[in-house]
Amino acid sequence: MKLMRKIFIFIYDFYNLLIQRCNKNLFVFFYNLRASFGITKGKISYKKNLFYLNNDYKKVYFTQKKLGIMFYSQGLKKRQEKIKGRYFLNEIVFDDNDIVIDCGANYGDMFLYFEILEKKVDYHAFEPSPEEFSLLNNNTYGKIKTYNLALGDKNGELDFYIKSKNADSSLIKPMDYDEIITVNVMQLTDLFQDVKNIKLLKVEAEGAEIEVIKGSIGILDNIEYITGDFGFERGIDQSETYTEVKNILEKNNFELLKVSDQLTALFKNKNFN
Repeated sequence: MKLMRKIFIFIYDFYNLLIQRCNKNLFVFFYNLRASFGITKGKISYKKNLFYLNNDYKKVYFTQKKLGIMFYSQGLKKRQEKIKGRYFLNEIVFDDNDIVIDCGANYGDMFLYFEILEKKVDYHAFEPSPEEFSLLNNNTYGKIKTYNLALGDKNGELDFYIKSKNADSSLIKPMDYDEIITVNVMQLTDLFQDVKNIKLLKVEAEGAEIEVIKGSIGILDNIEYITGDFGFERGIDQSETYTEVKNILEKNNFELLKVSDQLTALFKNKNFN
């Protein structure tokens, strides 16, 4: 049985690699072919330069074939479960009107978690990449507040390195990228200095997590939970950001609740009961 499973996984992964190389029409055909046999959930269509998935919950748009397969081929509820596990969201009790800040929102998948839970949170999503920002707005249907800018430790304009294919765009120069654009950058402290009782800050900045946290120091007392990916994604050296982020947060009265092998972590402000 283990051998058969390994063979199936190999064929499945190889199939995914092949269909990513197809043109848009063949990609749609072969993606949907698997769904016809029940191997994946939901079928996709292509219109106005966008792929979109009619799935078990709602319509979701994407442009990058690799991410469409990775994120959505097992259904939106499965995607929700992955998001919940990745960021330890099951450790947090959310109520309607809780304030959630999503740094590095990409396609808006974390908001999907709250939609399926039917929680009407006050959601703020930051996404500096133009392509992903457009998809974020499509996928959230005007239900949230979106910001086409980056978060950092200073206000101004900075180079932003685009790598949409792997969702790896960053303010920190990576090993490879497709193009460089200029983006507006702001400190979270300046944007939310008058906001109290922020339930959750999620940080997914592809190596720029340290700068995001430093730019949030002025409002850390008002944030109950911080979660994010602090793994090996920072710059050309691909260093981790977990150690420095953990040190900053512990100095500001946060305690570590959970951390994964991939260095996604959840912190809680000890001032909140």
